[in-house]
Amino acid sequence: MARHRSWQSAGGRRAEAVAVAVQSLVPAPRKLAKPVDRPKRTVAEEIAAVIADIRAGRAVPHLAGPEVAAELLARTRVQQPTVDVTAIYHSMLDRVTTTGIRIYEDFPMGMSPWPEATFGYVNTHGNVMVMQTHTEPWFPEQRWETPNDVDWDRVRWLVEASMWVGGRDSTGRPVETHGPVRVLQHAIYDDGGPADLRWVSLIARDADDPHTWELPTAVLAATLNFLACSNVEAAEPVRAFPVRQRLRKTRVQLQTIVVRPAGKRSASAGSGAVRAFDALDVPLTSVRGSFGHYGPKYGRGLLFGKYEGKFWRPAHARGAGDGVEQKDYVIRPD
Repeated sequence: MARHRSWQSAGGRRAEAVAVAVQSLVPAPRKLAKPVDRPKRTVAEEIAAVIADIRAGRAVPHLAGPEVAAELLARTRVQQPTVDVTAIYHSMLDRVTTTGIRIYEDFPMGMSPWPEATFGYVNTHGNVMVMQTHTEPWFPEQRWETPNDVDWDRVRWLVEASMWVGGRDSTGRPVETHGPVRVLQHAIYDDGGPADLRWVSLIARDADDPHTWELPTAVLAATLNFLACSNVEAAEPVRAFPVRQRLRKTRVQLQTIVVRPAGKRSASAGSGAVRAFDALDVPLTSVRGSFGHYGPKYGRGLLFGKYEGKFWRPAHARGAGDGVEQKDYVIRPD
């Protein structure tokens, strides 16, 4: 977006995640004249359908002006990785009711690995949440007011995430895709860490409960933090032929997050190019494990004596009775 923008912002408050449905954003759909017998959609198909709506310009607009709406829409149409992060959503939802979530402390890396990317998930209400991220260099004119202590001289990047919603309501009925309904702005330090964030509302004030957006914010922060790992990538999983055929009609190539052995990065890692699963990929279906940091910049030795970076260590099953407890997914620096 242009450097000089006039946003109505909720300010730089720190988020505590709360699970809230997005029912208030979308009107009840019209009833079908006759029930239609269709195969049940997979999570991937639900996400792809909403992304296809967005890219085709079929989303119901709200308060974004024509110029802003056009630019946010144009970003979704650029070739970019498109990733299903539903597994991370479920992990964040679990943490809401257990350990809680501290956005800045729990997710120390906020830089996207790609200039443009789209992330989506299906929540427990059937809503599809889509977040398109755009990364650009930081300019001093972009600075905003915030109650947080920010070293603005160290800020180097701006990551903007435009948010869209569609899918189904809690009864399973389809709803129209709406958006952009919110923009989340991350000011990013020179080391990739989050300096500050603010929400920009693009829907009517009386329909905009800020709590609605705290969980999507946590999901996005966790996703970017996860993708900062040296052994975490995105790949397109093997799917049943009928599902592949239906996805092909949407023209959305939806990948998932995968974990690879340390030192075994794929040839296309970091490029954003779509690649298929290979024998070394382990799909992230259960986010249990921990992060490890290795190398001189972390004050530690190299992993296996030769690898430096941040790595995800998935929890693995051990024999019964060995006293090892599998711990929940926690994002904290060592």
